[in-house]
Amino acid sequence: MKKKFSYEAPETAALSEKMQTTGGMPPVACQYLSLKIDYCRKVKDIKQSHLIDSIKNNFYVPPVIFSCKKIQDGEGSNKTLRVCIDGKQRLTSIRRFFNNEIPHLIPDAPRSTRRFYSLESENCFTEYERENIFDCAEFVCVEYWDLTLSQEQEIFSRVQLGMPLTNAEKLASISSPTVDFAQNLYATYNSISQIIDTKRGKPLELITQTLYMIENEPEKQVFTHNNLTKYLKDDREVPIRLKQTAKTVFETLDTLIEENAALFSENHKFAPIEFVFFCWIIAKFPKLEIWQYQMYLKEMKEHVKTYHTDIRFNAKVYATLREYVVDLEPDELVGDYGSGKRPRCGFMAVESSKKIKLED
Repeated sequence: MKKKFSYEAPETAALSEKMQTTGGMPPVACQYLSLKIDYCRKVKDIKQSHLIDSIKNNFYVPPVIFSCKKIQDGEGSNKTLRVCIDGKQRLTSIRRFFNNEIPHLIPDAPRSTRRFYSLESENCFTEYERENIFDCAEFVCVEYWDLTLSQEQEIFSRVQLGMPLTNAEKLASISSPTVDFAQNLYATYNSISQIIDTKRGKPLELITQTLYMIENEPEKQVFTHNNLTKYLKDDREVPIRLKQTAKTVFETLDTLIEENAALFSENHKFAPIEFVFFCWIIAKFPKLEIWQYQMYLKEMKEHVKTYHTDIRFNAKVYATLREYVVDLEPDELVGDYGSGKRPRCGFMAVESSKKIKLED
């Protein structure tokens, strides 16, 4: 007689009781309202302007969800800090509108219809409109108290209607000097957006992989989500030499992209693992001419494509690319472009620092 299989699904842990309230538009500028929640997704300016039109004309705007906690201000008084879990872009749009950073736009209308909240020009709302439309507008808010970070992420995932946070997006919720440094690199050298996937937290994930590669040069592919999380959660200050090397790498990338961005996608799309290894090449050989880096880029892409039709971030592709970089000889002289000879160059050693051991 066959044994019956039974499975008892675990119950979902209940959250704290929610409280529904309404919020006005002007208080969005309050210092105890935090919109810094990095796993939320980005929205273009034009969509933010269209949201203002929805508010102006009383269209439905989804509720904004907050995680609330008690804090003390500088004078010891108790205050309520509201961290926006879902609705960051709605609140950011409102704040930017009040600061005259974006105009009100009517969807599908000519650009000439744009009007700002209050500028000294003809393209702004009247005092009557400001007081009777925007200053008294309200929207629904849902507040939870004393949530953990994982509970905040779970709420965000559920309200996305089947679009949970990716592992890359979860990395952005970590607070550490390394995360701040990686995000600053992306903000400073945003030109890399032309050669990498910028959707759903990918830039931070890719820059984190690059930093770890430059610093530790692992022999095996160890870039799992758990390992990257462990690397980013370390509270150490980013080593000075790593900062200097990373700056050199991204400045070089910026120049290469400005010179010929199409070269990165020549023959096949520039894969994330190729990005990491090309950055490692720049870190190892930091004083080459631009055309020499272009030569290595073309050669590296051709080399990996010879052995792999599908260039993914896996152990086999990693081994192929690592062998290619390790075999580069820095002491040979360079001839003509594409000659195959290796450049003369000194190796930039990474500063000795606390190592974070990752699991294989």
